[in-house]
Amino acid sequence: MTVSSLRTELFDDAAAVAAHHAGWDALAVASARPYCAPAWLLAWWRHAALPRSTLAVAIVRDGDEVIGVGPFSRQPGPLGPTYRTLGWGGSSPVAPLARAGREPEVAAELARALGESGRAAARLRLESTPAGAAWPALLADGWPGDRRPEIVPRASAVAPAVSLGHRDLDAWLGTRSQNFRQQMRRSRRAVEAAGGRFRLVTREHLDRDVDALVRLHHARWKRRGGSAALDARFEGVLRDAGSALVDDGRYRLWSLDVEGRSISTHLFLSAGGTQSYWLGGFDEAWAAQRPALLVLVAAVQHGIDLGEDRLDLGPGAADYKYRFADTEERFDAVDVVPAGIRAALIRRDVQARRIARPLKQRLEDAVVSRLAVVRDRARSAPRGTGST
Repeated sequence: MTVSSLRTELFDDAAAVAAHHAGWDALAVASARPYCAPAWLLAWWRHAALPRSTLAVAIVRDGDEVIGVGPFSRQPGPLGPTYRTLGWGGSSPVAPLARAGREPEVAAELARALGESGRAAARLRLESTPAGAAWPALLADGWPGDRRPEIVPRASAVAPAVSLGHRDLDAWLGTRSQNFRQQMRRSRRAVEAAGGRFRLVTREHLDRDVDALVRLHHARWKRRGGSAALDARFEGVLRDAGSALVDDGRYRLWSLDVEGRSISTHLFLSAGGTQSYWLGGFDEAWAAQRPALLVLVAAVQHGIDLGEDRLDLGPGAADYKYRFADTEERFDAVDVVPAGIRAALIRRDVQARRIARPLKQRLEDAVVSRLAVVRDRARSAPRGTGST
């Protein structure tokens, strides 16, 4: 009988898992998944995790080599604990990692670790798995017990992306529309004539540049009811992850400065030849010069110069992304639900939320639109009328 050399540990303490950071990070780089890096996910855990949740990172080793990682947290609930991929709400994609070719073995180990003992999952929530990835099926196949868990789809999102395999920036620009090329060249000349310069963050200026990102982003979203993407918790994530990754050039906070003040700042993470755009903001006083697009062009050029493969622009089909993109990737949110009475209740809950989500979004959009009308009327009202 062959004895398996695989060992799996489920860590609930961030300090204890630190001994495996190098192996974990190597898998994130080999998979070209910037948001799967431990520096990013554990920063998220420290600053943005839900109350009452506990860390649940599964490390799979073959001898001393880390060959797989299940980056989860564990949240108690009335139907039992939910295991959920770290980074949700601000990182996409995040999925289990495995050494190439060993995904079935790793999935079986992860399923066993999450499905056995008193900590067994009532639901395993994969928040942003690349569409077509085998992880949901592999985890269901490896789940302990006689009955295979059910795979319940929850949502999908599309992330446009830019292929970077070009000779230089001019070659890439040649693949874009004539209108885009003219706009970018005209805008860059205008900004440079005003003294503008592009700058990549260094450790010395990390806090200052994160402050600029926060300031510019919130200023842009203030009149729209505020930002749902960046709050005080995520400010902590940005500083923590930046401190860990900036010296390796994998935390790329680009700024466009004019007279020493940032007018556009945007964050990109990098791993294994892929850049992922996270978030940014710009000064609307410079909107005519399109500073956000200029910073994105600078990121494209930087990636081409480094010989990288792609720039992932993040979930969402915004029009500006397709001015850059020539491909896209879809991410799926799915639940792996072990069989039993809880499965029917969880499936019903997922379905109800899928129905409610579009209605909630329509209501939120209507409120924001109404507030914009009220604001615009107030701005255009004659002064001195005594109106309140």
